[in-house]
Amino acid sequence: MTGLMVWAFPQSTAEQSLRRYLVSPDFLRRHQGELEITEDQRSFIIQEINRTQTEFNTAKWKLQEEIGRLSTLVRDNTGSEEEILGQLDVVLDLEKEIKRLQLRLAVRIKNTLSEEQLATLRKIRAREALKTRIQNQPLRPRPRR
Repeated sequence: MTGLMVWAFPQSTAEQSLRRYLVSPDFLRRHQGELEITEDQRSFIIQEINRTQTEFNTAKWKLQEEIGRLSTLVRDNTGSEEEILGQLDVVLDLEKEIKRLQLRLAVRIKNTLSEEQLATLRKIRAREALKTRIQNQPLRPRPRR
């Protein structure tokens, strides 16, 4: 569930390019044995995930509330252009806060990994990318003899 919390939003071009340098909590959890994650690293990462999850949930609740206010202003024609744009700024600020939380967690996780673990991480990603490409190739009929 944690990976969904951090990585479930539509990705901008900037986010897509950053993702290849960062690691999601779920990816790390799935490959922790191969990456040889230490107990200290595991404890730190879990602590960061829990802290970020709390902040994320609070921000999401606020965001939903503020989106509701914006929707009401637009739907009911009760807000001036200035009020509506001001409320949009509130919504965008909360979305920015959520993106910052996501990036902060990803950077903190990455910064706990050693150079050797990062090298292993790149190998795992390359292996998985190759596997995905192979699986997504259409089957070609064998030539007849």
